[in-house]
Amino acid sequence: MLVAAKEYFNLPNSVVGVVHDKSTWGRRGLAVQNTVLEPGWRGYLTIELTNHGTDTITLEDGVGLAQIVFHHMDWASERPYDGKYQDQKPGPQEARFE
Repeated sequence: MLVAAKEYFNLPNSVVGVVHDKSTWGRRGLAVQNTVLEPGWRGYLTIELTNHGTDTITLEDGVGLAQIVFHHMDWASERPYDGKYQDQKPGPQEARFE
């Protein structure tokens, strides 16, 4: 299923972010597809979730279900992100095949 972060992201050209699982949810079978937030990307993050467990998982609004690790690069990207998901709107966004 797709869910959306409530936070707006605006990455500098010298920072990359990687979305990771949180172990508490992972122990229940919930996996976050580890998305990369590229340097220069901005918008509301859509997060892809998969339940590998046997029980139904109910998520309450605002619950922390993923973590993002930010990495500062030694130099700014010469080609910051300017793709089809730039300025992504709030709420889960479907894949765009262009």
